[in-house]
Amino acid sequence: MTPRPEPSQRPPEPVTTVTQTPDVAEVLDTTTSKGAAKAGLGWLTLYTVPKNAAVFDGSTQLGTSPLTKIAIPVGTYRLRVVDPQDPGGTSKLLSVPIRPGELTKLQIRLADLPPYTE
Repeated sequence: MTPRPEPSQRPPEPVTTVTQTPDVAEVLDTTTSKGAAKAGLGWLTLYTVPKNAAVFDGSTQLGTSPLTKIAIPVGTYRLRVVDPQDPGGTSKLLSVPIRPGELTKLQIRLADLPPYTE
């Protein structure tokens, strides 16, 4: 039986290092068409006659017209547009498709839209 060498005389044991890179979030520039498309966004510009109509997506108010290049997720929206000149606050329905990385630009007369129903 051979004696085991002293620790200082032993050859170093191989060291295995496992490096893991954490998932790094990709930063997207959503001001460009390519970045917005990758992020699943598009833009909406909406002009109404009369102007200053309140625009809602469900219970969320997107703003009052004119809306200029607002970024929203891709999809087809059923927007509720409230006529500011109607004393009864009649709501109108506007269906808007938003495509990835594209600007949807609309100019509409509220009188031409159908009534909004839930």
